[in-house]
This record gives sequence, structure tokens and C-alpha cells, in this order.
Amino acid sequence: METATTTARECAERWGLSPAYVRRILAPVTAVGRDIETGAMLYDRAAADEAHANRPGRGARTDLAN
Repeated sequence: METATTTARECAERWGLSPAYVRRILAPVTAVGRDIETGAMLYDRAAADEAHANRPGRGARTDLAN
């Protein structure tokens, strides 16, 4: 059984983020290969989605009064 793979560009389109930001999210994810046609790195789709779900938020400043 072959696992579903995805590229950073596909993730950017699905998640509505810039390709540069998606590459930062995917940096800790190990690539499983390369796309034969484009040469783009391929990632396991489940691992990519998990990295996206676990990315830190922007945070909030707690030193400012409301």
C-alpha cells in the first residue's frame, strides 16, 4: 500500500499559506522522495498535516494592559 504524498506547493494551496511559510512548517518533516516531473520534495501527507496542526501560533503579548 502506497502512502499519500504531497509537495510544499500543494500544501500551500490547501492551507492557504505562502509557499515560503509552508517550507518553514515542513522543515522538520523528513522528505520521502522527489516528484519525477518537477523535482519537488515529496512529504508524507499525514506527517505534513500533523506539522501544520502543531505549528505554534502567533502568540500574544502579556506585558500590555487591555
